[in-house]
Amino acid sequence: MKKIPKFLLLVVMLVAACMLLMACGVFPDAEDQPSDTQDPATQDQGEEKVLRFSIVSEPGTMDPHDGSSTTESYGRAGIYEGLAVWKNGELCPGVAESWDISDDGLVYTFHLRNNATWWDGQPVTAQNFVDGYTRLIDPNGPNGDYAFYGYMVVNGEAYHTGAITDESQVGVKALDEYTFEVTLNKPVPYFLSLQAAGFFYPIRQDVADEYGREYGTGADKVMGNGPFILDSWAHESEMILVKNENYWDAGSINLDRVEIYIVADANTALNMFEAGELDYVFIPSEYVSKYEAEGKALYFENGVEWWMEFNMDSQSAAAPFLANANFRKAIGYALDRQSYVDAVYNNGSTPALCYTPGMMNINGKLWSDVCGVEWYEPAANLEKAEEYLQKALAELGMTKDQIPAIGFLTDDTAERKLSAEAIQDMLYNNLGINLEITLVQSKNRYEMMKDGDFDIVWAGYSPDYNDPNSWLERLQSTSGLNDTRFADPEFDSLIAAAAKETDGAARADLLVQAEKIMQDRGPLVPVYMKASAWTKADYLEGMVFGVISDLEGNYIYADIVK
Repeated sequence: MKKIPKFLLLVVMLVAACMLLMACGVFPDAEDQPSDTQDPATQDQGEEKVLRFSIVSEPGTMDPHDGSSTTESYGRAGIYEGLAVWKNGELCPGVAESWDISDDGLVYTFHLRNNATWWDGQPVTAQNFVDGYTRLIDPNGPNGDYAFYGYMVVNGEAYHTGAITDESQVGVKALDEYTFEVTLNKPVPYFLSLQAAGFFYPIRQDVADEYGREYGTGADKVMGNGPFILDSWAHESEMILVKNENYWDAGSINLDRVEIYIVADANTALNMFEAGELDYVFIPSEYVSKYEAEGKALYFENGVEWWMEFNMDSQSAAAPFLANANFRKAIGYALDRQSYVDAVYNNGSTPALCYTPGMMNINGKLWSDVCGVEWYEPAANLEKAEEYLQKALAELGMTKDQIPAIGFLTDDTAERKLSAEAIQDMLYNNLGINLEITLVQSKNRYEMMKDGDFDIVWAGYSPDYNDPNSWLERLQSTSGLNDTRFADPEFDSLIAAAAKETDGAARADLLVQAEKIMQDRGPLVPVYMKASAWTKADYLEGMVFGVISDLEGNYIYADIVK
């Protein structure tokens, strides 16, 4: 019988005890536990259709070309619209009512609607998309995390790196007021799906210029073209969106108002839901069984994976260990992923045994069927963990007692703290490695990752589009999302070759080779594939969850019914 680490065993016991207390109708603290005294389905919201939900942290900005967190996407997806949109899991025309693709797959011509407007009534034009594309890759632009997506456009990389300074040489043109043309360096099979992503949203350059670096930091410092207007933003508290009556497809928007509350603690959010203050909520793991027994638990997966991300350029005493591939493998084999997800989440989450999620699609097949690469087993393999640790120590000329405490950065939510402590416990008991946990707000974690101010960070990623490339390309040395500072010429060349390859089978083979490099040399240790349990009020309809390339929860086309 496999021994469960003592921390996880304690979590399991606590969860079981909690389930017993709930079955008996006993809650020790009404402020910390959900109450059944009020059924949210009975709440009267008046004549307005108002959707209320919470996010765990304060968004950093509503600038579509700055920031990269999920919490930011919830606001931006409502206040902007790209050339295409995701609607009920289908890619549909957005600002572009149609498009043409050249026979060689290099030139995309988008025909814009003539009735799409900005909030102030000005038309959305082809020039707004030219400005959005070039702002994304502007070397003096707001951020650049997603600038590498602009490299697929002719001269996109050259402009971003400063090799050319004339933005008119970039492969984006306004052929006329409502015709936008993009010329690519090579065919990109998933290019259309990217047109729904935030980094390709249009921009009102005059407004962005007016506010400079302050653009997107407040409700009065942003201009959108989407179905909702950012009416107010009380920082660290709430964001209020109201329906944009001038939106070109306003008839498909059922909601009059969206209230997004910033609530870090999952139990607090659940209490708000039970009190009728929220219309849907994610269920903390210890309460999933309760809602499932009541027939109110809903589940979804969205390809979100969480892992331990190593800083290849750490300046701490742990730097030699972090940079050693065998040391990272030792940590990976020391993790009991199955015990971890069973104890910490209890919501359908599963062990992550390789880097790229198996549910990604390539050539009409699941990546798991095409790749067949699994790095780890659900259970810990302590023999292999010790084997790789000894290899690392030999390469470094050190002994086990010379391994310093290693920093482990994570968010300050209860769930992230529990996750970090579980991993800390497993690594200490199974390998003798000591992690020192640092808890910070989510937005601060992103800043520290960008600055390289970490040893190991507990991080996750949601795919931007349904293709393995969405995962693999982010670890290129040129990627703004590569916070690990990992740089491997062979890996870079494989991703570059895959981007140019038009034969589907050959492209898949190149990506499989890249996946194997991640296994052998990569800066990540995959831990689990996230599933989420959620529940909703009876009057809420039309929420879409779990569709790759959509929001984790797409509220835009939801409805409040009586």
